[in-house]
Amino acid sequence: MSLPDGDNNSQATLFIKAAPLIFILLWAGGFTFAKLGLNSAAPFTLLNMRFFFASIAFFGLYLIFKPAMPKTKKEWQHTITSGFLLQVVHFSCVYYAIVYGISAGGVAVITSMQPILIAILSPQITGEVITKRQWLGFLLGLSGALIVIVLQTEISYSSSLGIILSCAALFTMTTLTLYEKRFGGNQHPISMNLIQYIVGFVCTLILALIFEGYRYETSTELYLTLVYLVVGNSIIGVTLLLSMIKFGEASKVSSLFFLVPPIAAIYAWVLVDEVLSIWAWGGVALAAIGVSFVRAEKKP
Repeated sequence: MSLPDGDNNSQATLFIKAAPLIFILLWAGGFTFAKLGLNSAAPFTLLNMRFFFASIAFFGLYLIFKPAMPKTKKEWQHTITSGFLLQVVHFSCVYYAIVYGISAGGVAVITSMQPILIAILSPQITGEVITKRQWLGFLLGLSGALIVIVLQTEISYSSSLGIILSCAALFTMTTLTLYEKRFGGNQHPISMNLIQYIVGFVCTLILALIFEGYRYETSTELYLTLVYLVVGNSIIGVTLLLSMIKFGEASKVSSLFFLVPPIAAIYAWVLVDEVLSIWAWGGVALAAIGVSFVRAEKKP
C-alpha cells in the first residue's frame, strides 16, 4: 500500500534534513578506521576487501528490489566513470597517503579544502552562483577545520609523495562532485552503487595482486574496520553523498567536508582518549558556523 502524497513529502523532507548529519558522522570516522585497517592490510588489498563485501550487499539488495539498470551506453559510461573516480582513484590516494607518512588528520584537512575548489569552479561548470555569505562561510569553515587539526593532530609533512596523494584525493573528489552534478543521471542508488562497487572491486583486485601480492593479516582491527567501512562508508555514506550531490547544489554539498576534520578529531577523543582543548572546541564551533553559512537557503 502506497503512502499518501503528504506522507511521502514529509518523509522526503526528513531525509533531506537528516542526510547531511548522518553523512558527516559516518564519513569522518572513515579516516580513523582506515588507519586502523592499514595496520593489518595493504591499501589496495583493504579497498578490495571493502568493495567485495559492499558488492555482495548491494547485489542482495538488487535481487530484492530489482531496480532499473542504466538504459543507454552514455548512462553506463557516466556510472562507471563516477565509480572509478570515487572508489578507485580517490580512496586509493587517501589510503596510500596515510601509508606514505601523512596522518589521517593531515589527509582530512587537505581534502576538506574541496569547497574552495568547488566555489571557484562551480560558476564556470554548473552555473551556480556563489554568494558573498557563502564565501564567508567557506573561509570560516576552513579556518575552524585547520584550528582543530593543528591543535589536536600531529600532521606529518615528511613525505612529499603523501602530500601529492592527498592533493590528488582532493582534486578527484572535486572532479567527481562537479561531474556528477553536470552529467549524473537519475540512476537508482542500488543499481548505481552495485555497478560502481563492482568497478572498484575489479580494479583494486588487479592492483592488489600486481603491486601488493594481496597482503593482509587477520586481526580484530581488520574485522572492525571492514564492518565500519562497508556498512558506514560504502553502503550508507556513499549513497547519501551521491544523493546529496544529485539533489542539492554542488557548493552546498561540498561545504559539508569542512566538518570532516573537526568530527574526525572528536572520534579520536572518544575512541582513543585524545582530549580536545578549549581552543579546539572553538575550531569545531567555527567550522559549524561556516557550514551553516554555506548551507543557508538563498532568499529570493
